[in-house]
Amino acid sequence: YEEMLHSGRSVYLEADELTDIAEYYMMKGETEKATACIEYAMRLHPGSVDPLIFQARQHMFADDMEGAKAICNQITDQTDREVIFFNVEMYLHENDLEGAQQYIESVIENIDDDPEQFAYDIAYVFLDYNYFQIAEEWCEKALSIHPENDKNLKLKAEILLGRNEPEKAIQTLNQALDINPYNIFAWHAMTEAYIQLNDYSKAIETVDFALAINEKDAHAMQLKANCFFYLNNFKEAHRYYTAYLKEFPTDEVGLFYDGLCLSNLQRYLCFYK
Repeated sequence: YEEMLHSGRSVYLEADELTDIAEYYMMKGETEKATACIEYAMRLHPGSVDPLIFQARQHMFADDMEGAKAICNQITDQTDREVIFFNVEMYLHENDLEGAQQYIESVIENIDDDPEQFAYDIAYVFLDYNYFQIAEEWCEKALSIHPENDKNLKLKAEILLGRNEPEKAIQTLNQALDINPYNIFAWHAMTEAYIQLNDYSKAIETVDFALAINEKDAHAMQLKANCFFYLNNFKEAHRYYTAYLKEFPTDEVGLFYDGLCLSNLQRYLCFYK
């Protein structure tokens, strides 16, 4: 996509691919690039679900619920799975848990989706809004269908972490990693569990497995930086925060903690390029 922008040569990309790119820009804090990308997606794929849901979600995050609903209502197929997930999210954004559950009950029989995948995805929606008990109920539905799925087990561990049960999360993550030792997200969660236990040395040991899978993994670098920070090893923490901030230069939390590292190192003037 960026080669297309630089060369001026048109490249065909699917609507979901362009939406993923726009979400990547949003994660990096590059709002203008995200907006330009999603507008290109709309021109290339008018009426496509993914770009419209992206736009609706941006309105929702800005607390423009009327605008969000208006965009969502433009989608012809209101039974599309992305529309359903977004409608649930809108209820939760407005703190209407009962409305979210009633909506799911009203549409679930007509959903043409893999039951395990639906349970997995809807569990994450509730998890994102800290409804841990309901997220766990949906996660257990996914596990009942496929108990040996490392993704389902990793989801269960995330719920346990949200409920401040790191020891149980570690047990569950060990099961997931026995099934798939290359699940980098499970290694992230394992590191977060040891951080919750204030065992930063063990957390570094586990995050190194994530970095062995992908040495450029930004989240792993951030987690390792956090570990060094809490061990008062500000030199190493700064090194990993610097690597992380190259990927996410506008991340306020990363900038704040790196600033604390530099202050402790008495490096009061430091410029990022």
